[in-house]
Amino acid sequence: MYIKKILVFLLVSLFSALITAVTVNPGELELVEPVNKLIKNGDTVYLGVAGPGQTVFLVANSRVTSGGSNNLGGRWDQIEVRSLPEGWNAEPSLLYEQPMITRITISPNASDGEYEIVVVAIDEGDKEKIGNNVQFIAKVNVSKEVMQVDISPKVIVTGASQPASYVITVRNYGVAADTFEVSSRGVPLWNFTKSLYIGPGSERSINYEITGNEEKEWDVYLKVRFGTTDLMTHEEKVRLVVNTNLISDYKATARGYLIFPLIEWPIYAVTGFLSNFL
Repeated sequence: MYIKKILVFLLVSLFSALITAVTVNPGELELVEPVNKLIKNGDTVYLGVAGPGQTVFLVANSRVTSGGSNNLGGRWDQIEVRSLPEGWNAEPSLLYEQPMITRITISPNASDGEYEIVVVAIDEGDKEKIGNNVQFIAKVNVSKEVMQVDISPKVIVTGASQPASYVITVRNYGVAADTFEVSSRGVPLWNFTKSLYIGPGSERSINYEITGNEEKEWDVYLKVRFGTTDLMTHEEKVRLVVNTNLISDYKATARGYLIFPLIEWPIYAVTGFLSNFL
């Protein structure tokens, strides 16, 4: 009984795979990333938005599923970039690799706007009879606004020696992965720098925690820098207010306990809660 169920499941899975498989005809190229699309010679495809200095990975399936010298399809040997905007760089895919990956690096000084790249898939000498080549235009929209930064809260009031935590959230709206560097200045001994990776179409958050040891108001500058270019930076001023009055000490217990005997924990927990209404 169980064997029959397994066989039925395998047959259904195989049938589903067959009906969802992409048929790639001679003279076509299946682009996989950053967009999924069948490309024919002379087509134009929009890849998406990326920032100055970022690298866009163009990924394509080398397999052609129909036609060919034996009517069994074949493979493209390589994809390469034939034409680039000034200051841009590109690396062709490795010969015979699957999938084929071409790296296109935008000039770190590129202005905002739409740019065109000429890309070609090659079957050397037309040996597999799948079409001598497929040449197409890839368009990339360059924007310095591809990354969005949100820092919260803008102002923190806390007690002396109590931690204050700012949340820095970075959203990547582009098709290129990148690293971003977060740094701070303004409070001596608490300056820091940290780098994080962020994938295309995703977001990441980092906490910046700081402690003021004296009653004072501080201007804290938090800076986010993307990749290798200074064109994509975001710096924002937040405020840290350190008080030593009784109410601020009560409020500070909601962020981190003061040093006090264990038996007094419940009392400070209640005062920290009630301080939210003061």
